[in-house]
Amino acid sequence: MKDILNQAVRKYIKKKKHQRIKPITSNCETSLRQENEELCILKQVLEKKIKELLDMQEQYKSRKVAMTRSLEESGEKVT
Repeated sequence: MKDILNQAVRKYIKKKKHQRIKPITSNCETSLRQENEELCILKQVLEKKIKELLDMQEQYKSRKVAMTRSLEESGEKVT
């Protein structure tokens, strides 16, 4: 009888420990999910900024080439 009681107590303690751990795990999952969503949004923003910077770089190169040609055609020395 004593063994059965001890076994029931162990199961009860194990069950209670599991119940205490579960909210923590759930909170961690929620926090990680939220952080992951924020990181995905930041990644998209950074990718957009990089694309904009690359476009601006291409525009700058095109303008530089056009200005160089214009100066060469007008006979000015380009350095």
